[in-house]
Amino acid sequence: MKRFEWRFVVALAACLIPLMAAAQSTCSPTGMIKLHNGLYNFQMNGNDSSLEECATINGVGFTITTADFRKATNGPPGAYTSIYRGCHWGTCTSSNPFPIQESNLASATSSVSFTQPSGYNNDAAYDIWFNQTSTTSGQPKGAEVMIWLNHQGVIQPFGSRVATAAIDGAQYEVWTGKQSSWNVVSYVASSPVTSVTNLNLLPFFEDAVSRGSLDPSWWLIDVEFGFEIWTGGKGLAMSDFSVTAAARSGSVQ
Repeated sequence: MKRFEWRFVVALAACLIPLMAAAQSTCSPTGMIKLHNGLYNFQMNGNDSSLEECATINGVGFTITTADFRKATNGPPGAYTSIYRGCHWGTCTSSNPFPIQESNLASATSSVSFTQPSGYNNDAAYDIWFNQTSTTSGQPKGAEVMIWLNHQGVIQPFGSRVATAAIDGAQYEVWTGKQSSWNVVSYVASSPVTSVTNLNLLPFFEDAVSRGSLDPSWWLIDVEFGFEIWTGGKGLAMSDFSVTAAARSGSVQ
């Protein structure tokens, strides 16, 4: 091999080694790891169970390697292990397009792929938060918009089923409810999927506004995707998560 070719191989290997070593692991129920130079955050978010959960994080995705939750399905899940962009209870990602008022949203899209082993109770869902003001260090006091792309077992969203809706050619069951200080509106896909590409979030927000669950003056502060887990959990995985959004006076970020 010529000397310049050998130098090229060495240089290429030096570039690839950090990428190959990028995977991280955590078993902390409050574990949070910055991804993609802080553009996204991984959160274990396992505060509702004392049972151990571990995850391996790679790229903008993760795999749950240890989990055997045993939560009652008529109560809260053991965890909502997820990745987000925006501000979650005051912890923000970098290069953050939020907050944006719902009435001023020009675009909001997301992509993700995921895997769900069968035989357990869980959902693969977006959890999207609006606050009545542009920032908050705690529980958002506006609306929680959930989009269940797939779910297993006997679980169902918070609140009551109130309608069905056709959004961008897909059918969803619509559930609404009122928590102590925020509204919840959930969209459950009638035909479950395992991935979405450039899912347009705006029609979901517009539908939520039409139902009185979301006020146009409230601020979109973060978009999350992951798994609410009641039983089991091992083997749940997601990858290739992305979120973009823009205000009408700004550009896509």
